[in-house]
Amino acid sequence: MEGNLEIGNGWLPLVEPLFAYIEEYNKTAETPIKVVQVKEKFGGLRFYVHHSTPELDDMIEQAEMKSYTTCEYCGKPGKTRSKNHWLCTLCKDCAKELGYEKV
Repeated sequence: MEGNLEIGNGWLPLVEPLFAYIEEYNKTAETPIKVVQVKEKFGGLRFYVHHSTPELDDMIEQAEMKSYTTCEYCGKPGKTRSKNHWLCTLCKDCAKELGYEKV
């Protein structure tokens, strides 16, 4: 991947299977899958690639949906919360520490 992961450590378990799939797929692919960007947007994970597969698309969709119930910072169960119009998915403890309110 070019660039950095723009997500908290709590979402690493959501993206690790995606990178593992891509690494294995690219070993034999004529057109390798390229990760373009991994970030948080509107409180959820966004995982952008070039040259995907239907299987990877499904995996990405599942990871993105799971991000809305997983704290981005610690990985515990979380909810989307708001602070000054910024959305972030956080557990109760991280939300309190970071000053977020439940949406």
